[in-house]
Amino acid sequence: MKNYTVRSNNSLSNQVSLSNIHALEHESNVDQKINILMVDDHPKNLLALEAVLYSPEYNLVCATSGEEALICVLKQDFAVILLDVQMPGLDGFETAKIIKERERSKYIPIIFVTANNHTTEHVLKGYSMGAVDYIIKPFHPETLKMKVQEFVKIYQNQEKIKRSALRRQSELNVVNEKLERTTLDLQKNEVLAKVIDETLLDTIITFDRRGFILSVNPAVKNMFGYSVKELLGQHVINLIPAVKFNSDEITPFRMTSLGKKKGQLFEAVAKHKSEGNFPVDIQIGEAKIDDEQIFVLSIRDINNREKGDNEKKQQYFQLSEIYPF
Repeated sequence: MKNYTVRSNNSLSNQVSLSNIHALEHESNVDQKINILMVDDHPKNLLALEAVLYSPEYNLVCATSGEEALICVLKQDFAVILLDVQMPGLDGFETAKIIKERERSKYIPIIFVTANNHTTEHVLKGYSMGAVDYIIKPFHPETLKMKVQEFVKIYQNQEKIKRSALRRQSELNVVNEKLERTTLDLQKNEVLAKVIDETLLDTIITFDRRGFILSVNPAVKNMFGYSVKELLGQHVINLIPAVKFNSDEITPFRMTSLGKKKGQLFEAVAKHKSEGNFPVDIQIGEAKIDDEQIFVLSIRDINNREKGDNEKKQQYFQLSEIYPF
């Protein structure tokens, strides 16, 4: 149940990441209106700014006080802010200072617009509050329009970079999730293979096309008396000196005969390290790894099989005597 839950969560996360990617692609293909904030306590001045800056590409947002401007900045992102200096309550300087103190809005360019106090000292104060430009009324409409357009272009480029970064991060998350699942699957398979390898009673041997042993499972110790290390690099004929194919005739084990016997179960003579020969059933498989021919040999001790069969028969007879049919 735990593994299923993990896979389900990973799958859901994967779907979410893919959804994010599609959403970002959709967003980049759809023209988004650019938010521009205009702040002035005189409605007629806001109307004048709207007339100059109107464009189907812009969403012009009006605020008549510093306090209202701060609320707007909390709710939306803006490409640029046109901010009147002289306002009751929070003036333009105080409003700009608060905007620049907020992490999310600190990089929004602010253009101060004012009709009074355009002394050098006053202008420098505006720049010290975070302004990027200072426009004196009455302003030239085309000049203001062109300045705003440049800040809009900068904003659009920044947004494009953000979307691209988010897309790459989402794609990276998908790759990492797949890699994590693959790693978990490999770890699980390794653990299962180790358990099977350690508990399997049959001896499993892999060897190359010349017959030299590449790997062997721990069952070889009980069946043949050898340790795993003793057999690595040795020839398989040391364990299986002879085979019995389609008849009762025993023939020496030959590598040239293996190709025709793949997948078949037949008897053979096995050789114990110290206890002599004993009969076994063997089955041979073949695989190619990086164009290298590898054979897999499964060996089962017939004596143990017959012993198990006899024990089952004895148990059957005992049950028959107790519970006659």
